[in-house]
Amino acid sequence: MRPTWLDPRSAWLVASGAALGAAGRAAVADLTGRLSSPTPFQAQLAAVMIVNLLGALALGGIAAVRNDERRLRWGVGFCGAFTTMSGLASLADDSPILADIAPGLGALITIVAATVAGVIAAALGRRWATPKFEGTETEPTATTNRLDRPRPLRRRRKTP
Repeated sequence: MRPTWLDPRSAWLVASGAALGAAGRAAVADLTGRLSSPTPFQAQLAAVMIVNLLGALALGGIAAVRNDERRLRWGVGFCGAFTTMSGLASLADDSPILADIAPGLGALITIVAATVAGVIAAALGRRWATPKFEGTETEPTATTNRLDRPRPLRRRRKTP
């Protein structure tokens, strides 16, 4: 069996998702620059933060999906092209925030805050995308296996 990354269909799924993600990032950057731009640096930093948080939120939701094709197109392709950690690192390095007091401290604060916010956004996306089960077992479908089925909540017996 050929690895997934060598499969032409997988490559097409990732490439099509990446095209949409790159276009989405460019649209958000353009819109952010038009709506609020006290300085070009602040507009760029806001755009990068927005795409990274939206991408983390979407990636958290995609992580709950059991379909490999959707994960490839939307998780690897779209979110991979939509988000940019290298752009954030580049902007944080040029950051005028605290630059006069402690060089590098503003960059460190920016990257740590963005990472923490991204993890929180991904957790929220995962939570919102996870199906809500009412504690009853369901029959497995063709796309799930025994381990994917929800388990009923067991209540502890009260001991006298």
